[in-house]
Amino acid sequence: MAESKQEEIEATRSSADGMRGAFSAMGVYGGVQAVQILAGLIRGKVSALLLGVGGTGISSLYASAAAVVQQIAVAGLNLAVVKEISGISDDEEARRVAAAVSRRLTDLCALAGAALCLLMSPLLSLLTFGNYDFTVGFMGLSVMVGMSVAATGRQALLQATRSLRPLAGATMGATVVSVVSAVPLYWAFSVDGIVPAMIAGSFAGLWFYSRAVRRERLCGRSAADVRLRDHMPLVRRLLRSGLSLMAVGAMSVGVTFAVNVWLRAEAGEASVAMYQAASSVSSQCASLVFMAMAMDYFPRISALAGDRMAMTAAVEHQIRAVMIVLTPMACLLSVAAPLVTGLLFSSEFDGMIPMLRWLSVAMVLKGVSYPLGYVPLAMGRRRLYFRLEGIYGTVTVFAAATAGYAAGGLEGIGVATCVVYALDIAVYASVCRRCFGVSPGAPTALQAVCSVVVAVCAVMASGLPDQTMACVVQGVVCLTALVVSWIAFGRIRKYN
Repeated sequence: MAESKQEEIEATRSSADGMRGAFSAMGVYGGVQAVQILAGLIRGKVSALLLGVGGTGISSLYASAAAVVQQIAVAGLNLAVVKEISGISDDEEARRVAAAVSRRLTDLCALAGAALCLLMSPLLSLLTFGNYDFTVGFMGLSVMVGMSVAATGRQALLQATRSLRPLAGATMGATVVSVVSAVPLYWAFSVDGIVPAMIAGSFAGLWFYSRAVRRERLCGRSAADVRLRDHMPLVRRLLRSGLSLMAVGAMSVGVTFAVNVWLRAEAGEASVAMYQAASSVSSQCASLVFMAMAMDYFPRISALAGDRMAMTAAVEHQIRAVMIVLTPMACLLSVAAPLVTGLLFSSEFDGMIPMLRWLSVAMVLKGVSYPLGYVPLAMGRRRLYFRLEGIYGTVTVFAAATAGYAAGGLEGIGVATCVVYALDIAVYASVCRRCFGVSPGAPTALQAVCSVVVAVCAVMASGLPDQTMACVVQGVVCLTALVVSWIAFGRIRKYN
């Protein structure tokens, strides 16, 4: 009996240690996300006031088109670099050489991306806006694309070496400068200031990430002195891994671009602006969790690729930690959706409130599916990852947006997004169990189900006909979520 009790205590302590690791990464980015959320608030409000809903839609279309070119240009090297370098744990010189080669490759990709965007400017204008009036704007964005790709390469080096605090500091600095530079440009030039603001933001990112890489001395030699032909096995390995990941990344941002273009043609720039605004608010609220997942969780499970039991435990701990954070956050976002819309935007954006509430539920569902979705990539199954994230993900996201809007406008998109993420959980869980033997246990699944149910209750309470009753029920749901999460967090700290 005593031995059984001791084993239970040890298991609880092990689980607490695993979740503390996930919370630690979130904690590192806590200050960063606070700054980024504040920056997003300022940028969104300034954009709504100075550009209007139409100008905000144009900005979103510019950004989504440039993101497609950027994803193609980076050639998936950011994720390939993380996987390659995080697997080199003992040989410091090998890590430095790999970092120098990676930086040189991404710099070449940056030049290629800038040239590609410049050459495709007329076509991008036609595809995005239906005319050639924005060709000069896309020519200017070629500079932004080149600097963004180079910055992404340096960010990947910091991520791969788990230099989390320098990475967080660089991200914070780039965010602040980006917003500070955007405000006067919007004020002085209105819509014509959109492209200069994007160029200024990309320059800030490149400068801060380059500075962090130099200070951490991640490259043992100057990247400019590296001859790629001397390291062709590494170059081929990075490119082979990166190209399949590039296809996934390009399809992911491509479907966002396609949805924006479809919405513009179907309902105009105003609907694009509200769609992007709702998506941006929900993603910023969850960015603490998902940035930590990308920066810390992916390298961590990549190192556990040969240990099925350890990877299962890591996935479970990540899901449970994410649910503790996201559940009360989703409830609060659902309740405060009208207030958030009024503070961040203007009355022109009120049509996005129902969509934003359903996206709070989608946020929780995404928190369950993402840890599972990283497993095929960590295992090196590039083709499987492409089929899941590339083909399946692209088709379901576009189908959800188009069918959802046809059925219920912007709110329909929110509901359809929840359906897609719920389906993702089922698909990814099945793949992880069948292909890798990684299957979260019943307690983790139960916690996830309870979190989703609570988030749905918060949304449904907002639709009650009696406003007083709606406020009371919403308050009870939010308080319950906060108390349960606080108790769970307290149990983790207890076994410190």
